[in-house]
Amino acid sequence: MEQAKQQQCICEGTERFRPSDWTQRLAGMAAVFGADQRLRYSPYLAPVQHGEQRCVRLDRQMATEQPGLYQAVVDFARSHGLVLHPVGS
Repeated sequence: MEQAKQQQCICEGTERFRPSDWTQRLAGMAAVFGADQRLRYSPYLAPVQHGEQRCVRLDRQMATEQPGLYQAVVDFARSHGLVLHPVGS
């Protein structure tokens, strides 16, 4: 499967989602601190900019490697009215 088809973006719907740092908080669920004590986002879950909108990139490979975390992220997005869409759309 081509990489773009494996990735989704989680973005705000029609309403602004609060807190304003929600992308960093959501992506932080899979982040770790490196040896330099800096936060390193997972290759499966990271904050991104989609046009003018703040979003979180979610790689569907996470469903295989970390199914519980993947489901928690998807459930969070759905329960808070966030929109999931394929990257590139």
